[in-house]
Amino acid sequence: MANSLTDLAALKSHMGITTTDAARDTRLSTILDQVVSYMQRRIGRKLFETTYTEYYKGSGSDTLLLRQTPVQSITSVHVDPDGYWGQGPGTPYDTDDALTEGTDFALDLDDQLISGTAVSTSGALMRIGGVWSMESGIYSNNVSQGTRPGLGNIKVVYVAGYPSADIPPELVLCAHQLTATVFHESATGQSLKEKEFEGYRREFFSAIEAKARAATFEDILNQYAEVYF
Repeated sequence: MANSLTDLAALKSHMGITTTDAARDTRLSTILDQVVSYMQRRIGRKLFETTYTEYYKGSGSDTLLLRQTPVQSITSVHVDPDGYWGQGPGTPYDTDDALTEGTDFALDLDDQLISGTAVSTSGALMRIGGVWSMESGIYSNNVSQGTRPGLGNIKVVYVAGYPSADIPPELVLCAHQLTATVFHESATGQSLKEKEFEGYRREFFSAIEAKARAATFEDILNQYAEVYF
């Protein structure tokens, strides 16, 4: 299940296709990849466990929302006013700019567990005893000292997403059923009325069952959609 919500064998089992029937494997794999890509775009974030290196602008708030969730762990945090997204002079984000977890910052953990460990579904990185610093200076049209968001002054390295063994089963079911639906409807022409999905232009009947199924998919994806504060 590396880098995917599921694999071809599990998908075929869901669809009732024997493992020895390989005639449709290429098409099923193609649709599955497109379905997973669609789900990630619809949710607004990546789902698979990955290490991320990201840069942020200090906003003067004590809360920094990381872009990928659920956050499993923080590897390092640096604050460098001259970091400029790693393009600053000298050696940006060196050891002198490093913050200490539990002293300078803390990850807002919640009750959800992944592999028995608490994670952060909000992705909120809290600054202890201060705020995520802005930039101070004299800017255009101003004659006095002012502040503005830092210019890539924060660098965070962290691990986020689901390990393959802990991907929520409802997301796996959604990937299986969406793939099966696109596969059957594009092959048979059943359920017709115009709809567009990942480059497939097909026609679908707006049957009550199809609407109920689509609503279920939408509900599942909405549960995991990125939330903006």
